[in-house]
Amino acid sequence: MRKVGLDGNWPVEGRAPSWRVHPPDFMAGTGTGYVRINFILDQWSSPAEDGWLQVYDTIVNSLKARRIEIYGLIGHETVREPPGDNFRNARENAAANAWIDRYVENFITVVKHFGDRVKVFESFNEPNDWHGGNKAWIHPYWFAKMLERIYRAVKIERGFTDVTLVSGPLLAHDLGGAENMTSMATGYLRDTYQVGKGKHGWEDVRSSFGSYPLDGIGYHLYVREAPGNTPADIQRTHKKYLDAVSGIVQQQDVAEKKIYVSEFGWSSASGEDFQARSLKAGLESLREDRRVALAIYFCTQDFPEKEYGLCRPDKSKKPAYNAFLEQARLDRGMVGVTFEPTLQEQIAQLQKEAQALRQQLAASRAAVTRLEGETQGLRQRMAASQETIIQLRRQVGTLRQQLLAVTTPTSTPPVITPVVPPPPAIPPAITAPPMEDVTARLRRHPVKRFDRRTRDQIKYLVIQHS
Repeated sequence: MRKVGLDGNWPVEGRAPSWRVHPPDFMAGTGTGYVRINFILDQWSSPAEDGWLQVYDTIVNSLKARRIEIYGLIGHETVREPPGDNFRNARENAAANAWIDRYVENFITVVKHFGDRVKVFESFNEPNDWHGGNKAWIHPYWFAKMLERIYRAVKIERGFTDVTLVSGPLLAHDLGGAENMTSMATGYLRDTYQVGKGKHGWEDVRSSFGSYPLDGIGYHLYVREAPGNTPADIQRTHKKYLDAVSGIVQQQDVAEKKIYVSEFGWSSASGEDFQARSLKAGLESLREDRRVALAIYFCTQDFPEKEYGLCRPDKSKKPAYNAFLEQARLDRGMVGVTFEPTLQEQIAQLQKEAQALRQQLAASRAAVTRLEGETQGLRQRMAASQETIIQLRRQVGTLRQQLLAVTTPTSTPPVITPVVPPPPAIPPAITAPPMEDVTARLRRHPVKRFDRRTRDQIKYLVIQHS
């Protein structure tokens, strides 16, 4: 079961559905699991008047077609005459009883017509609010009586046993810093149980149907609305108030009753960002609390003097809208609900994706340009590095040679005494033989063979002239 819902403000204006609830595109776009529909009369005199049921059929059917459930409020605005001050005291009076008769009749009309599509209804809205007076608008005496009359008429007399009837939601606040049984509405709830069991036949209802005349506790949480409050403050206060309500139920009832938080919220008058943060914190705490059956944010759109909406009066969305969207998505995920976006949302999503792709493309182009520049720089540095490497290699070679010269031991070469060749031997002087003009003699006396004397003479001449 979904736990996150959204209040649709007034669903009908001028006998026509409000844009907030019909067409259902806006509500479907929020991802909400429930829409709280207040079955107000608007310009009709009663639910039985022609056209009233039909306009709400349009709203309910279109929301159901988008898989959105309805949480129905059948409050005092379902009756043409206002309650007035007939219920502020516990004294019986005819006007009060007559009003309750009309109220129960109209309640039955709504449940009978919509009970096949709407399975949860709550009754009189915020009966403990002072409503311009100095005490509760509806005394617990009368509230207990209303609950008994409605429960008996719907479930016991008409047999609509498959609908859940939640008590009229009680207003809880911390105005002035108060956190007591009055501000928590727990005193009012306790008194309602006690007077119902003591004076309005609640025990008879339990004997006949197995339950006191309420299937759940309606509750409105308006706490920690000042801008100085933190998400932790909000979640701590939510737990404290829910603990108090649960404690009263355990004391006064015979069965566990879930708490239906049909309103909670923060005004953007304290700041739109504060509103968004608070909404997130509130929904987180309520979604995770097993005692809470529903958590319905109030509301869809701002209205005069109330800036609680996800949207401004001009329909523009505040940051709180996105905060609600995220919490609704988490709620869907917890129960495994698929979500079909509207055509408008699909277009918006595609436009968003296209813009993201454009940004990625621009970023990619910038990255390519940057990488090209870096690559060119690397090439230049690589060329310079190669030249540096060559120079370094040369230096290394030189250093190696120098290192080798330094580290290699130097040996003194042996002194080689040059060998001086001995002077050539001087042949002994040859005694000159008796000389004569050998040439003349040879010319005169040519011979084929020299005699000894002639040879000696020639030898001598050769030696002398060498």
